[in-house]
Amino acid sequence: MRGLRTVPLPLKIVAGMILGLIALLVAWTGLAAAERSHYDFAKDVVIPLVSPMVALFLPIVLFYVLPLSQNKERTALELFNIYHSEEMRRARNEAWNYFVTERRTLPDTAQEKRLDDFLSYLTEPEANRIVPAALDEIYQKASKVLDFFAMVDACLERESVDRGMVRSFIAYYFLWWHDEVVIPLASRPLKHPESLRFIPLWWGRFAQLQKLCRRT
Repeated sequence: MRGLRTVPLPLKIVAGMILGLIALLVAWTGLAAAERSHYDFAKDVVIPLVSPMVALFLPIVLFYVLPLSQNKERTALELFNIYHSEEMRRARNEAWNYFVTERRTLPDTAQEKRLDDFLSYLTEPEANRIVPAALDEIYQKASKVLDFFAMVDACLERESVDRGMVRSFIAYYFLWWHDEVVIPLASRPLKHPESLRFIPLWWGRFAQLQKLCRRT
């Protein structure tokens, strides 16, 4: 039953049409059953009508619906393993410490500058080239986390991953990152119009993740 809940909409429509046709045909022939035995009616009317449809629909369930559901669950598990890998854990912790924990202890102007500098790093090639190595590493780690969220968002949009499984491990973390990092970054003005050419793909996105992880 779990696999049937993840059936794509077009397949649901086809299944509904088939079931509706069965109901109509059975209802249409129902009057004839009044004068015939139940056995004869089932043998001569119901079985010939239903059997071809079952023969068509059963392979779809076995060879498309169930494998699709298993692939979605496998993809969700892979994303889970990536997100909780040691490399990603370090990237999350160090980037969070720099952009949230430490930044909150700074004066307001310094907090804004920390965001503006990262925004310049992302959108201005000249600023990107002169960043010190240690700071570049922090920026790379923050980008790694945000790029991961963008990849999960794309999987959700393409319906190629089990939504419930993704929500179970990412909702808590994503909401914190969205509120404390993504929104403050997106609220900063771009210094140069040409910077739009270099905005990362996750900028202004996460529509699917926001919908999946919203607080209810």
